[in-house]
Amino acid sequence: MLDLRRLITRKARQGSRATPALRVHADLLGRTGPVVFLPNRHGSQIYSNGTSVLVDVARDTKIYFTYPHVHGFQKAPAASLLPVRGGARYVFSGSVEVLGGSEVSAVLVYFDAERRLGHASTLLATGSFMIEANLPETAQKAVLALRVKGPACFAVRTLSLTEVTQVDRADDCKN
Repeated sequence: MLDLRRLITRKARQGSRATPALRVHADLLGRTGPVVFLPNRHGSQIYSNGTSVLVDVARDTKIYFTYPHVHGFQKAPAASLLPVRGGARYVFSGSVEVLGGSEVSAVLVYFDAERRLGHASTLLATGSFMIEANLPETAQKAVLALRVKGPACFAVRTLSLTEVTQVDRADDCKN
């Protein structure tokens, strides 16, 4: 298992600077390309090579990498890069690598025009993940987040946010 503190100490001695941005190839509501997740806290305890992140914080400290970038989850983002349709079903999925012992979660947070309505989340392990959420009728905006609790090392390979068409199965079965 990788000793995070030893790696950070070595990076600091080598003159490494914290580059907290996490760049991910994503398909978000039909728009494909790179997106940048930024942490809610900046500092020398976060290292990134762009696609992998090393976080060295106390065990109870939480850091959120968000897209679009927000400073909290109580108020809706001023402008939404992820407009959603109220009452629709969404799937937030992707593939990740998480170093053993790291506590990293994927979170889909949804808002009306002014405030947070709720969220759906899952704890990540190396491999694929999927979160399904039925949004309330008043939902208008979404934020994707990666929640890190304590020291962690992880990489996100792909992400996707898709609106899922709901089918009335009873109508499909009629002859």
